[in-house]
Amino acid sequence: MLLIGAMRYLYVLAGAAWPWLRAPVPDSTARKAVCVIQILALIACLAPPVPHPLTAVLAAGALALLGWSFGRDVVWLWRRRRVPA
Repeated sequence: MLLIGAMRYLYVLAGAAWPWLRAPVPDSTARKAVCVIQILALIACLAPPVPHPLTAVLAAGALALLGWSFGRDVVWLWRRRRVPA
């Protein structure tokens, strides 16, 4: 759960080290879907009737999806980075 919350801040910190990460990325339906899945997974993890082992699986799955989403954007930005002359 903490890694899910920290992912955006880590991305911003990485942008301080690598300026090409600060470039805008195009709109993405996949990114929006991952956001909705994140919200649903976090709500489900907080729901009292959901057993603890299932919350661990939900949180791990949500983290994996978020990692994929950020990774996809990082690769896209890396391929389009400008190399100083």
